[in-house]
Amino acid sequence: REVLRKVSPFDRFSVGLCEALELEDPASILAGLARRGLFLQPQSGPGNWFVLHELVRQFVRQAWPLEDGTLRALHLRAARWFEAEGHLAEALRSLAAAAEPEGLARLLAARGDELLAHGGVDTVLELGGRVPVDRRTPALEELLGEAHTVRGEPEQAQACFRRAAGGDTSLPPRLAWRIGLMHHERGEHGEALEVFGRARCDGSRPAEEAVLLAAMATTHLLTGDVERCRELCRRSLELAETTAEDRALAAAHAALMLEA
Repeated sequence: REVLRKVSPFDRFSVGLCEALELEDPASILAGLARRGLFLQPQSGPGNWFVLHELVRQFVRQAWPLEDGTLRALHLRAARWFEAEGHLAEALRSLAAAAEPEGLARLLAARGDELLAHGGVDTVLELGGRVPVDRRTPALEELLGEAHTVRGEPEQAQACFRRAAGGDTSLPPRLAWRIGLMHHERGEHGEALEVFGRARCDGSRPAEEAVLLAAMATTHLLTGDVERCRELCRRSLELAETTAEDRALAAAHAALMLEA
């Protein structure tokens, strides 16, 4: 009963998670239940995960509910284990269930790019949206703006990027090119160049600066300033080649293609 109560809040569970939840001898208990076909079933794929039969899970949560404090502590322990094991979406869901907006904001800002890279746009927007606006960090707002961009929601993306920028007159290169690119795509070339010009280009983030310079080059080309475009393309490629990062190299070569 104790095992069922403590694993029922989770879509899936493993021996490692049960140990993190401080269950006694979970390996033999789960193996015995699986062998007898009682209550749970092994999940296919790597990791030796189990799931509760859905009817059993519903019964346990209704008939033997955990107290709010116990459930919150359980989710916090699970979130730490999920994060350490690299299961980011599940770590975020446990932080959301534990009503931990600061923890959600921290983890999304630190590793949300990984979720976006693996198609987790809906997860980022759903869980990031649970963090009140007044508790969001600039890094989280930037991540949410990127997620809205991927989904094709420019107005929501722009709002997030503007909150990330705050009232700063200078911007990190990545944020500057994201905001500027939205102006660029609307044909607002003057506004785009103004935002690009607010970027802090000091060499500390060469890959981001290479992308920024490529975006600036393209915008200058569209205003007819070919010489300025050519100069920025050259600088963009030089920076990109020092990093060997695909995104920076792609941006630099795309700008060179347009200039040519």
